[in-house]
Amino acid sequence: MTKQNEKKSVKIYWPDYTITKGRTARQALMSIGKKQWKTKTDIQEIKKMLATRAFNWSNAIIDPELPSEEFLEQLGASGMVFVWFGDGDPFVGIRDFTLPH
Repeated sequence: MTKQNEKKSVKIYWPDYTITKGRTARQALMSIGKKQWKTKTDIQEIKKMLATRAFNWSNAIIDPELPSEEFLEQLGASGMVFVWFGDGDPFVGIRDFTLPH
């Protein structure tokens, strides 16, 4: 985990263009659990399920025992999602870009 990601807000950008936000990495993970699974889950179960998805997505092996910030860094590195820590918009300027015809 990088020091700058510690306790920072996080945005997780999914392939279907949805965004999960949290004031912390743990809060973002809990939000994912609430939105995606009907049964009550704890943070470890959420990490295990996401680690399995990342493995199925790109063969990435992510340890669900990692702290939440490091887990999300690894999830982002898997290519399954894009993870942004901190404020601002990582895509500012890109959205307005138009390719010539």
